Amino acid sequence: LMPFREVLANNPDVAIKDMVLRCLSQMIQARPHHLRSGWKTMLSVFATGACESSESIVHMTFDIVRSVTNERFGDIVANGTFPDYISCLVEFSKNQKFQKISLPALDMIKGTIPKMIEIANKSTPLEINDAHALTASTMQASGDDFLIKFWFAVLYGLKEVVMQSDDVEVRKRALVYLFETLKKHGSSFTPEFWTTVSRQIVFPLFDDLKSSGDRRKMTPEDLSVWLSTTMIEALRNVVDLYTYYFDNMKDIMRHVLGLFSMCITQGNVQLILIWPCTHHCFVQITTH
Repeated sequence: LMPFREVLANNPDVAIKDMVLRCLSQMIQARPHHLRSGWKTMLSVFATGACESSESIVHMTFDIVRSVTNERFGDIVANGTFPDYISCLVEFSKNQKFQKISLPALDMIKGTIPKMIEIANKSTPLEINDAHALTASTMQASGDDFLIKFWFAVLYGLKEVVMQSDDVEVRKRALVYLFETLKKHGSSFTPEFWTTVSRQIVFPLFDDLKSSGDRRKMTPEDLSVWLSTTMIEALRNVVDLYTYYFDNMKDIMRHVLGLFSMCITQGNVQLILIWPCTHHCFVQITTH
């Protein structure tokens, strides 16, 4: 299947790309149960199609992925390629030209949550083949290990859209989904997983406030837009989240206070003005 990805990525002829996608679609319809580890490469091909500049190719690729979601989601999970599936949807969500696909792709990421929880709660656990292992191995779709891998894939994918999408509306929706998910389902997270989420998903949202090499290359205008839209909403959500789960998160509160400190020193008026409100809410909760 790898040659299909190479053709899709490197051949400039839209007709050839169209033929590649039709071949893959036919393959899925004819012998889906024979794909097994092939789902990993198949999804990487679709992720490549999601980055295309041709509207017809992006639409066709998205239609195939949506069909796979409706008809073969269990196969994707059973073959250990759920993280690859989320990565594919993230590429659709980040596509700069086609918001009408980016937003539904985000909705599909969120839509995996009830499906995966249902799978995890089945009385007979689903056996999963690990497509990422060097040697053949299986695991059951139940227990903390399975849920942690699932939650991390979804949360990290949403974070990537927030950080990399150029569309303000797409970033805003991804941010809403990220913090809604954390607040709704965070009570099931272990303290160790909360630490992982904080360090690898929540705090990196604010890397652009740092003066170190973690900051992305942005024009002053782009940085100003980022700070005054996405960054302010992210800060509000962080305060709301960590006050809501204060008992779980009190050991890393110094990092949250560090975010406040970085915001104050940015010289951005909106970030400075949000400080008194967030600080007041934070102090009210943490002193009770």
